[in-house]
Amino acid sequence: MTPLEVKTHYGTGYKFRKETGMSPNTLTNWIKCGYVPFKSQKKLEQLTDGKLNAVWDDKEPYFSPTK
Repeated sequence: MTPLEVKTHYGTGYKFRKETGMSPNTLTNWIKCGYVPFKSQKKLEQLTDGKLNAVWDDKEPYFSPTK
Protein backbone atom coordinates (compact mmCIF):
# COMPACT_ATOMS: atom_id res chain seq x y z
CA MET A 1 0.00 0.00 0.00
CA THR A 2 1.11 3.52 -0.63
CA PRO A 3 0.85 6.49 1.73
CA LEU A 4 -1.67 8.07 -0.63
CA GLU A 5 -3.90 4.98 -0.44
CA VAL A 6 -3.86 5.30 3.35
CA LYS A 7 -4.63 9.02 3.15
CA THR A 8 -7.49 8.38 0.73
CA HIS A 9 -8.92 5.58 2.88
CA TYR A 10 -8.99 7.61 6.10
CA GLY A 11 -9.65 11.03 4.58
CA THR A 12 -8.61 13.13 7.57
CA GLY A 13 -5.79 13.07 10.09
CA TYR A 14 -8.38 12.94 12.86
CA LYS A 15 -10.03 9.82 11.46
CA PHE A 16 -6.61 8.22 10.87
CA ARG A 17 -5.63 8.86 14.51
CA LYS A 18 -8.98 7.77 15.93
CA GLU A 19 -9.11 4.48 14.01
CA THR A 20 -5.42 3.50 14.14
CA GLY A 21 -4.11 5.07 17.33
CA MET A 22 -1.24 6.55 15.29
CA SER A 23 -0.36 10.21 15.03
CA PRO A 24 -1.40 12.08 11.87
CA ASN A 25 2.27 13.12 11.68
CA THR A 26 3.07 9.47 11.06
CA LEU A 27 1.04 9.57 7.86
CA THR A 28 2.69 12.85 6.86
CA ASN A 29 6.12 11.26 7.33
CA TRP A 30 5.10 8.25 5.23
CA ILE A 31 4.06 10.60 2.43
CA LYS A 32 7.41 12.43 2.63
CA CYS A 33 9.37 9.15 2.61
CA GLY A 34 7.23 7.64 -0.14
CA TYR A 35 6.36 4.38 1.62
CA VAL A 36 4.49 2.87 4.56
CA PRO A 37 6.70 0.59 6.70
CA PHE A 38 5.77 -3.05 6.24
CA LYS A 39 4.91 -3.62 9.92
CA SER A 40 2.54 -0.66 9.78
CA GLN A 41 1.03 -1.97 6.56
CA LYS A 42 0.27 -5.28 8.28
CA LYS A 43 -1.41 -3.42 11.15
CA LEU A 44 -3.47 -1.30 8.76
CA GLU A 45 -4.44 -4.37 6.76
CA GLN A 46 -5.84 -5.96 9.92
CA LEU A 47 -7.58 -2.77 11.08
CA THR A 48 -9.29 -2.29 7.71
CA ASP A 49 -10.26 -5.96 7.28
CA GLY A 50 -8.17 -6.16 4.12
CA LYS A 51 -9.43 -2.98 2.45
CA LEU A 52 -5.80 -1.84 2.51
CA ASN A 53 -3.40 -4.60 1.47
CA ALA A 54 0.13 -4.95 2.82
CA VAL A 55 2.69 -5.18 0.01
CA TRP A 56 6.44 -5.36 0.45
CA ASP A 57 8.12 -2.33 -1.13
CA ASP A 58 11.85 -2.21 -1.88
CA LYS A 59 11.91 1.47 -0.83
CA GLU A 60 11.99 0.38 2.80
CA PRO A 61 15.67 -0.06 3.62
CA TYR A 62 15.70 -1.59 7.10
CA PHE A 63 13.22 -4.42 7.13
CA SER A 64 12.77 -7.62 5.21
CA PRO A 65 9.47 -9.52 5.32
CA THR A 66 11.42 -12.78 5.48
CA LYS A 67 12.88 -11.94 8.90
